Amino acid sequence: MIGVDALLWIITFLQLNVGCEAFSLQTNRPSPQPGITKSTALSDTRHPLSSSSWSSKPKPFLAIITETDACDSKQRMEETYVAIKHALGEQNENDVDLISIRVICQEETDTNRMEFQERLIELTKSIMTLKEKDKDRRPELEYKSCMVVVNDHFEAAIAANADGVHVKEKDTDNIPFIKEQFTKLTCRHQKDIVIGTSAHSIESALANWKLYQPNYFFVGTCYLTQSHPEKDARDLEGPTLPGIIKRAIKEEEINVEEGSREKSSLDERRRQPIIFAIGGIGAENCNEPVELGADGVAVIRSVMQAENPGGDGISDDSYNELVVFI
Repeated sequence: MIGVDALLWIITFLQLNVGCEAFSLQTNRPSPQPGITKSTALSDTRHPLSSSSWSSKPKPFLAIITETDACDSKQRMEETYVAIKHALGEQNENDVDLISIRVICQEETDTNRMEFQERLIELTKSIMTLKEKDKDRRPELEYKSCMVVVNDHFEAAIAANADGVHVKEKDTDNIPFIKEQFTKLTCRHQKDIVIGTSAHSIESALANWKLYQPNYFFVGTCYLTQSHPEKDARDLEGPTLPGIIKRAIKEEEINVEEGSREKSSLDERRRQPIIFAIGGIGAENCNEPVELGADGVAVIRSVMQAENPGGDGISDDSYNELVVFI
């Protein structure tokens, strides 16, 4: 567990150790022009995870994933809410891009499972309220509003009006149905629904990208982690796989474009997904997957178990340098 200031230290490692220009080249995202602030450059764009429009972001993406017991009790719900609230900071000043509410229902009876579902909806609504409050306070900073997805439980995501769903790698054939249900029950266009999935191989990522065009992939396990205690060092995908998958999808995209008679006829959904490295990510290693080509990182315990995630212990100079690029 990382102690205080876990989130800011992770972001600082990403900012200072990767470098703005290098990352912009890797992701084909332009850096802000001199004299143009981020608020003026991006105030009219949608969030980069929205499939209808991808705004520029010169720095790595950051996702926070809840622990799987986040809905086991009211106490755990409150602890999760507080951790995420602290991690976001005021008006999402830490520039978190995605919150994935990943929980596992251990209940055995229908009644208990219904109660679990109600708690999940309640937690999701409370987290959605955090981003809405930020948007209401500073509507011109809407682009900083993070996306909120629910893992697997798409009915809860719809009921809580979440931004989308994270679908298990083995269940991606459900993505068209999930999109259809979201569109039907929320009156949202499919392009405005955030869909993510996981990938543990190049083959899986390419197949799911071609079929379903998810907005993002969680790729890994990169390092040893308590989330997958069954894996030892020999079983890890390692920190290189996210970058390899990103390049493979880009090459496939180029091949599709070259094979098309009219590029304008290409489905807009074929835009490249965001590649998050996941698994054992902390301040000591978060820069490595990004240097190797990932778009960003997804963290769990390094934020959710921190004593003060996103706290104010970082020095003013480092923090000011941080927010210039985020």
